[in-house]
Amino acid sequence: MFRSIWFHPNLYFFVSLGWAGVAVAKSPEDGRFATAPPRKAAISRKDRVPSLSDILNQRFSFAGRVHNGNVVIRTPDDARRLSGFSIIRGDVLIEAVQQPMFEVSKVQVIEGSLRIHQSSMLEGVRFPDLVVVAKDLEVTANTRLREIELPELGAVGGAIRWTANSQSTNLFLPRLKTIGQDFVLRENAFLTIVTSPYLERIGGHLRVTRNRRLARLEMPQLRKLGLGVAVRECDNLASL
Repeated sequence: MFRSIWFHPNLYFFVSLGWAGVAVAKSPEDGRFATAPPRKAAISRKDRVPSLSDILNQRFSFAGRVHNGNVVIRTPDDARRLSGFSIIRGDVLIEAVQQPMFEVSKVQVIEGSLRIHQSSMLEGVRFPDLVVVAKDLEVTANTRLREIELPELGAVGGAIRWTANSQSTNLFLPRLKTIGQDFVLRENAFLTIVTSPYLERIGGHLRVTRNRRLARLEMPQLRKLGLGVAVRECDNLASL
C-alpha cells in the first residue's frame, strides 16, 4: 500500500516485473531506438518509430496526405474526414463527443498535441495507425471513457496526462518506447492496470496520484527517467 512515496533523481532503484525495472538518471539521455530510415513510400508498421530528437525537431520520414492546421473532432463525420490524412500539422482536439465509439484511421503523425477532453458520452476511441504525437497526449475528464486504443503509438514528444477519467479501468500502450516529458496518472477512480511493455524512457517525472484502485503499474523495459518518481494515495499499489 502506498500513501506517498518519492524517488529523488539521484537514486538508483530496480523493482520486479510485477511493477517495473527503472534506472533513475540525473538527466535524460538522447538514446535512439528503432530509428526509421527515410522512405519514399508510406512506412510499414515495422521499425518506424523516429528518435526523440527527430520528434522534437519534427523530422519525420512518413509519407501521405498532409493536413495543415488544428483539428476539432466532435462527430463521427469529423473523424472520417480526418481519416484521409497521414500527417496532421497541428493539434487534434476531441471534445463534447456525443457518440459512444469512433475511430480515426490512417493518421500516423500528429505534429502538435492530441487532447481528448470532457466528452461525457464517449466510451472508446481508436487510432489504429498513429505512431507519433510530437507534443502532448492528454486524456482528461471523460466520464464514460473506458479505453483508448493506440496499438502503434511509439513516441510522445511531450507529456502524457491521463487525468480524471472516472470509468477508465486500464491503460495499455503496447508499442510506446519514449515519453519526452512527464507521465502523469491522476485521479482515475477505477483505473486498475497500466501496462507499457516496451517503454524505455520518460524524460520528466513519473507522477501517480490518487488512483485508489491501481494495483499494477507495469513498465519492465523502463531504464531512463529524467527527474524522479512520485506515488501518492494509491492504496492498492502493493509494491514498487
